Amino acid sequence: MPVEVANALYRREVRQEVTLARATQLMASLAASGVELREPERLHELAMSLAQQTRQSAVYGSHYLALAEVLDCDFWTADLRLYRSARTSASRIRWIGEFTA
Repeated sequence: MPVEVANALYRREVRQEVTLARATQLMASLAASGVELREPERLHELAMSLAQQTRQSAVYGSHYLALAEVLDCDFWTADLRLYRSARTSASRIRWIGEFTA
C-alpha cells in the first residue's frame, strides 16, 4: 500500500500538482497514522527523491534503489530503462546483463 501511495504522490509531483516537499509531507503523515509498516524508515521518501533525480515517471523501481541504499548493497535489475536513467546518479544499480557467474 505505501508503494502505491508514494507512486500516486510522485505522479502528482511530475504533473506539478504538488511539490516534492508536499508529497514527502503526505508520506510522513501516512507513516504517523498508526498503520504498521514493516519497511526501513523513510524508504518511500528516499524513493521519491531518487525517482526525481533519475527522472522516472513512476516510483516503483526507485524503491529498489532506495532499499539498496538503506541496506548498503547493490541492486541488480533487468529494467534497462531504469538502469540507463539511474546509472550516473545511483552508484548501487547494476545491469543484470553484465552479471557473470
